[in-house]
Amino acid sequence: FIGLKRMFSNQHRRLISIPALLGATMVIIALFSFTSAVDTASLSRRWQLNTAAINMWRDWPLFGVGLNQFTAQLPQYAVITGSHRFLQPVHNLYLLLLSETGLIGFVIVFLTVSPFLKKFSAPLIILLTIGLFDHYPLTLQTGQLLTAISLGLILSSPK
Repeated sequence: FIGLKRMFSNQHRRLISIPALLGATMVIIALFSFTSAVDTASLSRRWQLNTAAINMWRDWPLFGVGLNQFTAQLPQYAVITGSHRFLQPVHNLYLLLLSETGLIGFVIVFLTVSPFLKKFSAPLIILLTIGLFDHYPLTLQTGQLLTAISLGLILSSPK
């Protein structure tokens, strides 16, 4: 993808990215339409985690529950259904940031990342998309390394 990126101008990349995002959305919708292809227990747990994150933010709107405190606070906000005790961060990077750091922390992170948003780049789009479905770019060491490498690639690009 990065090699193809160099072949197209900025305007062409934007024109290509819109159908690519629409295509990815259609694939996701098609997967959800086949219930045998989707683990409904996983979707149910993700929905419960999302609800717990929103409720945490509602209770602590300005400062959140604290960094790395989502799983510690989770039993007070939800009992995640399953065959075992399920304690994981919410699988949405943005909800995790909002619930742990509140609105003030979320704005600070946005202001820190905003210079990267001005550059159209494949690593950034991929990273932001992954953030919609997982917490790994923030909570796991490999995700943090991927984030650092992606932001380094963005900064090192000449344009």
